[in-house]
Amino acid sequence: MRLGASGERLAAGWLEARGYQMIATNWHCAYGEADLIAESAGELIFVEVKTRRGDSLGAPEEAVTAAKRRKLIATA
Repeated sequence: MRLGASGERLAAGWLEARGYQMIATNWHCAYGEADLIAESAGELIFVEVKTRRGDSLGAPEEAVTAAKRRKLIATA
């Protein structure tokens, strides 16, 4: 299994353990792509998953640039 898919599976499991229901994975539309879409108590969340083997490339959250955040918001 590729690293990204493994990270997405782990993130989905983490969300499900906290009561979220997975709505979609690797969802695409004209505006972009969301790794995970989940729902809990009528609230939808759109998730970008960044999986790393170590910290040599920086923290995963550092890889979600302002441009990527804008694209995820447009996708949502």
